Amino acid sequence: MAAQPGAKLCGRLVAIAVVAGACATERARPLPTDAAPAALTVRIVRPLDGAPVAAGADLEVIVEGRDREGSRLAGVGLVARRAGSGGSATLDSTAVRFAGIPDSTHGFVLPIPASLPANTRIDLLGIAYGPGGQTARSAAVSVLVIRPVTARARLFPLDGGGRLRTHVVGHAIDAGHLVDDAR
Repeated sequence: MAAQPGAKLCGRLVAIAVVAGACATERARPLPTDAAPAALTVRIVRPLDGAPVAAGADLEVIVEGRDREGSRLAGVGLVARRAGSGGSATLDSTAVRFAGIPDSTHGFVLPIPASLPANTRIDLLGIAYGPGGQTARSAAVSVLVIRPVTARARLFPLDGGGRLRTHVVGHAIDAGHLVDDAR
């Protein structure tokens, strides 16, 4: 007995509907990035919290990242933010990415803008990168911007050619008189 053309079409439509229905249902599917979370830690080794840094100078920042349970550390980075009463603004950020390893320590050079006023606080945050977009952030380490002291602002400029130095060197006869003519 030969099948009717409408029956073939109806059978195909039912098969397509069953396959489409099976694909449309929400099922948890394992993905390569669904591995157990990495035990990432990160800290800023240097500078120490509260360290002064001169405006216009370069600041060396050492960031250490670890995966305590394996070799899945995929990078470390640094974010520098200007802290203030109106929130914080990012001054600079950088990162180094690499293949999975257990730990890594990297040095970054952060140029401190010369335009920052004295007593500006900069918060430094270390970042560790793991598999599948996992990240860990360090506690903030703050540095304080200072302005270099200029020659005119010094209290006693004895190392220059100013009046006080000339007077002390040119008329230093009083001490000799005390030694020669001790009464």
